[in-house]
Amino acid sequence: MNPAPVIILQMGQQALRVVEQASGTVHTLPLGTQAWGAQAFRHNPPTPGELEEAIMVVEDHVMPLLRRLPPGGDLQTQDSAVLELARRAGLAGPRPVELPIDQVERLFEQLSAVALGRPVASGGVPTDAVFAAAVLILREFMHHLGFTRLTVIP
Repeated sequence: MNPAPVIILQMGQQALRVVEQASGTVHTLPLGTQAWGAQAFRHNPPTPGELEEAIMVVEDHVMPLLRRLPPGGDLQTQDSAVLELARRAGLAGPRPVELPIDQVERLFEQLSAVALGRPVASGGVPTDAVFAAAVLILREFMHHLGFTRLTVIP
């Protein structure tokens, strides 16, 4: 049995890069946590409308990868933004950890609750544009491309 193809996720400040390790093919999306996040989220915390619009934008950029990436891939990252998400989910440590999609979903739900009016202090997550972009991009990426987990390598 062949091992699953490794897909490397690099969530940069200016762009999102997805690398197919076996072929070296790089897919670059204009979804940088800082550049796109500042454009998508003009309020802190983001408004529900900003979150909804951002979801549609990310979906539009991510969905073409469904036909381009090899199926059954093993999603991995050494990205500091994703490591921070794993920390927020209580999973980060000195060794590689598995960040399941349900944990990413919980982070997004916490952000959404604050956007809907829950006091910021009770949300437990940052509400700035960079964090909002990181959690939303990762959630939509994993959900629409069928990744149930992400290996985070510190």
